[in-house]
Amino acid sequence: APEKALQAMGKLLKSRISPFVPDICISFSAAPFAKVVFNNIPVLHFELGLYSRPPFPMTAYLDPLGMFCNSYFYKNKDKLINYCPTDAEIKLVSVIRELYVARIAEENPLASLVGPLVNEFKSSILVALQFSQFYGYDAHAKYQDQYDLLIQVLSEVPETTAVIAVEHPQYPILTDETLGYLQKKYKNLIWLPEFRSLPSASQSLMEFVDCVVTVSSSVGLQSMLWKKPLIVLGHSHLDTVADAHDFSNFSDLINKPWPEYKDRVLAWHVTRYTIPFEL
Repeated sequence: APEKALQAMGKLLKSRISPFVPDICISFSAAPFAKVVFNNIPVLHFELGLYSRPPFPMTAYLDPLGMFCNSYFYKNKDKLINYCPTDAEIKLVSVIRELYVARIAEENPLASLVGPLVNEFKSSILVALQFSQFYGYDAHAKYQDQYDLLIQVLSEVPETTAVIAVEHPQYPILTDETLGYLQKKYKNLIWLPEFRSLPSASQSLMEFVDCVVTVSSSVGLQSMLWKKPLIVLGHSHLDTVADAHDFSNFSDLINKPWPEYKDRVLAWHVTRYTIPFEL
């Protein structure tokens, strides 16, 4: 039973660190058993923030509720959607866009490669792949395997829509054989080996797409910086800012005005949740 498992894990944790009693617990993953044995201390859940790769500063968050769908960001989504940012918070969002989004566009190493390819299509999407057999993906995904997810996207979007597929920088999953098959079958698939040479190719590709597709990647949050609609294939903490969960209204989605509430959510995130490491 879940409760018995929590008790067992909690006792194991306590036995391994006894007689030490912490004042605070910081977990790098979901750890509900920590509250079982340390119910009087704060338990904070740590993960990289909305952005963390150059040229952006490294950031992280310390969530008091949990990870993903247990996070403050998800459990308080109604509050965040109606959040009223201060003038200073609104200005910070504007400054981030001016400094970083503009800088990436000016120094984009992929512009000359991807620009001409995308121009051959009516529209384009960025598929931010992740890595399977990780609870942050598996528990939220509509398709359990990254390959299945990519195949489903390619099967559902029109041939006039370019599909730019980007792997997680630390978990390349597309072999030469797989790429050869996919590129032969789907003429609208765009994948270049240069994507793997960057710490985060997604940031350099954002300006070329009309929409971002993912399950639980931070790229989904970054879509707000570039004012790109977001499709979440499944359900995750990104539901807070998701525009859709499938491609049924894709044409309308990429042509609708930018929803103002997302700037409010973004202002909250970069001023009250995402913490620069230097602080």
